[in-house]
Amino acid sequence: MGSVGDTPTIAGSRKNGPRFVRVTLRRKATTESLEGMRVEIVRRLGRTPQERGSLNNGTCPDIFELDDGRFAVIGTDLTEDLDGKLPPGSARADYERIVVITRETLVYAKGDIPAEAV
Repeated sequence: MGSVGDTPTIAGSRKNGPRFVRVTLRRKATTESLEGMRVEIVRRLGRTPQERGSLNNGTCPDIFELDDGRFAVIGTDLTEDLDGKLPPGSARADYERIVVITRETLVYAKGDIPAEAV
């Protein structure tokens, strides 16, 4: 992603398929800019996988807020399946992945997502 201080923009789409969240940054970033950068998880957004009924020892989609204001998402990597199906105006850098999470994961996280960008 980017250096500390980048502000993420979150966009979602649902068109006869799974719901996905795509996080992009205002500044161009490369994977090289992540080397040596320490990032810590501050909190989980929404319920734990177990609270959502996970039967796989908690190995379910999850959303976390990082100490620099960005968000980390655990989900299924469907970049190869969805890359060519992005709507007009959407693009993905080589170092970005399209990660799918369940609708339930995002709905439970909704109350924990800040209303303001800063």
